[in-house]
Amino acid sequence: MNEWKNQQGVGAERGAPADFADATTLKVVGARDLLARLRPLSEAGRARAAQVHIFRNAEAQRWDAEVERLRTLDLWRQDHPDVQRPIADALGELPALERPLRRLQLAEVLRDAELFEVKRFLFYALAIFEAAAGADGLPRPGDPGFEVLRETMASMHPEAQPSARFHLSDQLDAALARARKAHRRTGRELRKVRDAAEAEICERLGGRFDVRGRYRPEAGITPDDHRLAYRAGAWQLVDEAVVEAEAVVARAGEEVETCEQQVRGRLSELLTRVLPQLEGALEALVRFDEGLARVRLREAIGGCWPRRDEQAGLEVVQGRDPRQVDRIGDEVQAIDVALDSPVTVVLGPNMGGKSALLKLVGLCQFCAQAALPVPAGGCTFGLMEGLIYVGSEEGGVAEEEGLSSFGREVRRLVAHWEGAAPRLWLLDEPGRGTHPAEGARFARSVIEARQQAGDRVVAATHFPEIAAADDVARLRIAGLQVSDEALRAALASGDRQDVAGLTAALRALMDYRPQPSRATDVPRDAWRVARALGLDLGDEG
Repeated sequence: MNEWKNQQGVGAERGAPADFADATTLKVVGARDLLARLRPLSEAGRARAAQVHIFRNAEAQRWDAEVERLRTLDLWRQDHPDVQRPIADALGELPALERPLRRLQLAEVLRDAELFEVKRFLFYALAIFEAAAGADGLPRPGDPGFEVLRETMASMHPEAQPSARFHLSDQLDAALARARKAHRRTGRELRKVRDAAEAEICERLGGRFDVRGRYRPEAGITPDDHRLAYRAGAWQLVDEAVVEAEAVVARAGEEVETCEQQVRGRLSELLTRVLPQLEGALEALVRFDEGLARVRLREAIGGCWPRRDEQAGLEVVQGRDPRQVDRIGDEVQAIDVALDSPVTVVLGPNMGGKSALLKLVGLCQFCAQAALPVPAGGCTFGLMEGLIYVGSEEGGVAEEEGLSSFGREVRRLVAHWEGAAPRLWLLDEPGRGTHPAEGARFARSVIEARQQAGDRVVAATHFPEIAAADDVARLRIAGLQVSDEALRAALASGDRQDVAGLTAALRALMDYRPQPSRATDVPRDAWRVARALGLDLGDEG
């Protein structure tokens, strides 16, 4: 199992999403929402899934191996539906072993609760290994790693029928068995002596003894018996024979505690010897659990496993943002997009889906580099060193500080300007927060600077100067491909005050698919959209 651990790089430090994209970018493109849907079943798996590893260019071969593993695991899950429920149940019961492993690493003696946690882990781990039958490289019955764990569980708690239960069994140590037997015997003898003394006192004085062994005299009677003493607000039995018997029981109890601690020490030594196997089994199961969670996520979003290309770029086939699917279901139009140029300019009408396209591009790039399922029917991509969104939705601290939209835009550019190339920049209408002529020059300068730095840019814009640049690829979103008469007819039956309803009707008329275009003009349909939503400003001047 250690060999498996070394080969797969399991246990190595995992990168955080912030190393690749900051919190704002992850939120805007929907990566945070998608990660929230990644739900391993084990406690340790859920902790691991909170941070995903982002593969960079230097890790291309590791990425290839990881995605191939996930493809294989996906097929295995489809081919073995009968074992998924028992595996899921066992993963849900699998403890994280955080405290026991830490104490074993420090060569400390485990407590009973910690030994119980290890026993539970061994029981459910072996159940998963048996059901998985070698899937995902897990050990199977007969393998050395499996047999070590099985023998360890049997040594911890001999049972005719293995279970997740644990206690310090008499079968573990003959001295412990004798000490417990002696303790039980002295306890019975104490009970006899005490019962006899209590009976004599009650016969002589009346009254009774309660369940806590305290004497309760009859009303108005003060006991006069040397075997009783008033202590801590109650009459206590201090008969010499009882006190002596209690001392014998206490000494027998101490002997039991001594023997039990010795057994705990031996069990801890046993577990310390197999500590590498325990750690390896835990890592293997967490990896298996997390892999299954990614497979379930692919099914849930109708996604695909990405394919890597040596060249930078991104091609998405039938992509759909899961957030939009959750909100409006089958109304979401699947998108095909190919980004094979260093700079791609997205043109389209108002409400045409330019910002949504940028978010989908960012989400697909993130998922691909994290070896997560991509929300699309197909995806081919090149590894990047970073992902940055700059646009009106960034908000955050800059907005709270009162910066204008242009100020926030500049602040984000400055914060991410330096970095290893190539990075993917998603620029949502750059420069729109200032004077149009100056904003166009600003946006063009930003795009040129990022291109010269070796980065790739996808920019949505309404600036003709950007659209007309010679060295950019253009994608045009068709938008409203109906006449004004058809638009009015389609919206006539709706309530003009129902903006949500009008928006849904307008969305049904939109064609959100981006198409490569040589045209450099910027679509102008603000008046049409305004009229469609109920704001009639007359004819455009």
